[in-house]
Amino acid sequence: ARVAQLRVLVADATALPFQSESYDLATASFVLSHVRDYLRALAEALRILKPSGLLAVSSRAPPSDPYSSAWNECLAEAISKPEAERAMAEVAPWEGHFSQEGHLESALSQAGFSVVCGDAVKVESAFTVEQFLEDRELSSGGRLGFYLLGAQGWARFCAAARDTFHARFGSSFPYHRRAFIVIGRKS
Repeated sequence: ARVAQLRVLVADATALPFQSESYDLATASFVLSHVRDYLRALAEALRILKPSGLLAVSSRAPPSDPYSSAWNECLAEAISKPEAERAMAEVAPWEGHFSQEGHLESALSQAGFSVVCGDAVKVESAFTVEQFLEDRELSSGGRLGFYLLGAQGWARFCAAARDTFHARFGSSFPYHRRAFIVIGRKS
């Protein structure tokens, strides 16, 4: 509503509804780990980019913070660790792969891009317990937990998780996680 010329489109990343060589720049922010056939998605990005067009991609490094660990513990107690792992594998099959340094660069090279630059950056935030848990509710594990536990069971789970987090971490905490950012150029 605030940007009159904005056109929002939902599409399959492996079959983009755009003409070949139409764009100067494409981005995939924290997306590739969710696409089963990521090489096909990269081929589509290559197809829609003009000669010398750029593709910027990003992925998160593995979490190494106590807050993510606490969330995973709470969720595993509620729905079981195998179910939580299954949910992650279903929604983000390449999460582990692209959370490793150098794997985005390799994927872009394999897809025919020339890697222009790549970097690891530290993304920092400050969360209240409520904000952190609201964010986790949107994750694959959170959505599966809601589905398996039902609305009332999920509400009880959230209340227990909130109590656990407040007891361990207080009402708010600093959060950081590394992210990999890579830019490739269409050769």
